Amino acid sequence: MKKGFLFLFIFVLIAGICFFNPVLKQGFAVGEKKIILKGVINGKGSPNFLKGANCVDVSGNYAYVVSYDDNSLSVFDISDPAKPALASSVKVPVYEGKDFGAFGVFVSGNFAYVYDDGGVLLIYDISDPVGKGPQLTGKLVIGPPEDYKAADSRWGGIFVEGIIAYTVDEVSDGLTVIDVSNKTKPAIIGSISGVGAPNYLDNPCFVTVNNGYAYIASGSDNALTIIDIEIPKKPTFAAVIKGAGKPNHLEGTNSVFVAGDYAYVTAYDEAALSIINISNPLSPTFTGYISGKGNPNYLEDAIDVKVVNNYAFVSSVTNNAISVYDVIDPGKPVLVDVIKGSGKPNYLGAVNILKISGNYLYATSAADNALVVFDISSFTGGDNKGTIPETAGTEGQTGTIDRGGVSILRQWLRIHNPNSI
Repeated sequence: MKKGFLFLFIFVLIAGICFFNPVLKQGFAVGEKKIILKGVINGKGSPNFLKGANCVDVSGNYAYVVSYDDNSLSVFDISDPAKPALASSVKVPVYEGKDFGAFGVFVSGNFAYVYDDGGVLLIYDISDPVGKGPQLTGKLVIGPPEDYKAADSRWGGIFVEGIIAYTVDEVSDGLTVIDVSNKTKPAIIGSISGVGAPNYLDNPCFVTVNNGYAYIASGSDNALTIIDIEIPKKPTFAAVIKGAGKPNHLEGTNSVFVAGDYAYVTAYDEAALSIINISNPLSPTFTGYISGKGNPNYLEDAIDVKVVNNYAFVSSVTNNAISVYDVIDPGKPVLVDVIKGSGKPNYLGAVNILKISGNYLYATSAADNALVVFDISSFTGGDNKGTIPETAGTEGQTGTIDRGGVSILRQWLRIHNPNSI
């Protein structure tokens, strides 16, 4: 009788702890949390055009990959993630005789927006990804061609929300705001630039947008820079958090992902993932970080981060690795799992940009010329019979651009009516 009572007491105690302790309830890194290789497609030149695969975005059953060295936009059928297959591919036009390449891609609706590091935005109609393939509909030269031709580095990024595209690049040292309501005639409507104070936009290479603010990784300013874009025609400096080493650990910022009240930032030169509280975008504050080259964290030259369901996935271009961190406590990220290795079987040589869609993680590999698909259902809680959205992040959202829930109509008015706010 006493043994039975003791067993019941212990059972109730454990159940109570698990129920009322959110850490235990959510679950820190445990053995069953694994990132698992699912499928690979690779090959430079024809037919896959994945030489120097750089960036990927996903829409429906298709993955859109831009490859720097092949200078191509390739579309892959991922309806069976274990067997990604080429659907179509097009060459991205560049300045004749210059070593420029396709650098970034963002898919919104029936269009793929490609940033070419020659300082060009290209818009492709992807309404028929298999038959016609991507069809070039619009092109915009962002800055003076001679400036991009002369620059040693022209890295940049693109984000699209509604009828507005946002680009950053290391030549202009700034953010460019582009009206893409007319897909054949995109037009620059606003910009902000400047190295160091007051705008802190030295060598920006990544931009994401959330609730009326643009969050920019400004690599040479070692900063996460926040720009108010409530009025797209008049982007204005909102705030910055910066500094190599203690206390902010932001040396060589390279990418940023916003989820809820936090911005997750990769610090390329610091081999770190830093987490910034942005609940007040006008006063960002450091929350936590994790760093380390090689074993165990594999964050050397950390280049991209994506977050879903309180897990951060970080790619390391030098360690040829993707590391996963439990960030339920953003002040103390905890390593969960690592998958690494160039060549067979994981094809993560110089792994670059990541994308999460449903229960899968898609990764580009510049050295292995590959698109790699990983099953992350143990982190998303899915069963791979359906898909779930990314966690309250910024990628893939369309329709509104600011904290007031502004409609696409209001966006249009703000651009075309000088009296509109």
